[in-house]
Amino acid sequence: MKEIRKKELDKFMEIEGETKGVVFQTDAKYVLKKEGEEGLKKLEKRIKELGYPIDYRKGEALDLHPVGLRVISLLLIKDTFGWQDAELRRMGYVAPGNSFIVKLLMRFFSLKKFTDEVPRYWRMHYTIGNIEVINLDEKSKGNKKDGDKRRNSDVRKIHSRLLAVLANTSMLCKFA
Repeated sequence: MKEIRKKELDKFMEIEGETKGVVFQTDAKYVLKKEGEEGLKKLEKRIKELGYPIDYRKGEALDLHPVGLRVISLLLIKDTFGWQDAELRRMGYVAPGNSFIVKLLMRFFSLKKFTDEVPRYWRMHYTIGNIEVINLDEKSKGNKKDGDKRRNSDVRKIHSRLLAVLANTSMLCKFA
């Protein structure tokens, strides 16, 4: 585990924009699943020692937080548990499954309509940046159940890529 210095992390607090508290709840769910209660306590202790106001348990889903805290959360999760980038991508892949809105969109809308909603989904979580779907493959029709799996897979891939971008600090500056 490479020890991240507070001075390095503080730079991310200068990034303009905000994110909803639900992203931290999603982080906590994944950490609990992978590392258990002790793992989440270890992460919370580290966050507290560094002085960042991330409350994985009591934070309100709709409260706004500096977007820099999102980056800090991801970096500290990665560092605390010695995770590789691939594990953060898995975290991003699983995250949409926790979202009621994503589940609703996948259930009732076509793949085309769903991808039209992706930018709105982004704006529901972040006040900066945007996302655009640049490749839509509707060739794989299958039955309704297969289509649901396809939409589920697509949103998970999109979210996984977003987390990868947020975790890669050199790309974040270009992203906003």
